[in-house]
Amino acid sequence: MRCNWIVRIFVIASIGVFGTVALQQHWLVNLVASWPSKPAPSAIQYIHRPDSRIPLLNQRMRLKQELSKQVIMGEITLFEAAAWFLALNEPADFPLIDSPRGPGRTEEERACLQVLRYVKGELRTLPSSEAERVEQQLEEQLRQHLEQHGCVKLPVLSGQE
Repeated sequence: MRCNWIVRIFVIASIGVFGTVALQQHWLVNLVASWPSKPAPSAIQYIHRPDSRIPLLNQRMRLKQELSKQVIMGEITLFEAAAWFLALNEPADFPLIDSPRGPGRTEEERACLQVLRYVKGELRTLPSSEAERVEQQLEEQLRQHLEQHGCVKLPVLSGQE
């Protein structure tokens, strides 16, 4: 007798769960069908109306990559590159994908960290031992600079005086 009650409860519960799921799916289908639908924009619309700001962003990123190569080659310092990065980030006519964010107490320190990120990207082409040496050297320069000055002091670029 006791088994019959357990079986009956199980059957009733199963029917309830099945019915609830079925009703929910029907309700969801009706809801979605009643929404006003807009046709999705086609790829052609995107091709014919490109964002005019994209070339500017690409140019800024290429310049930053070139600056990071110059840092790696020792042609400019980390801090000179950071000053240039800040100048490149300055025209805030639209939010930049690669603008400095994250850790760093000041905008100048975040710019140095941004340069380090770009440098790390460029170091992928070097042997790992050389890449580690350059990366550690630049991180040590930043650490010593912060220790000596308390914050990052960037050089003034010519024309910004």
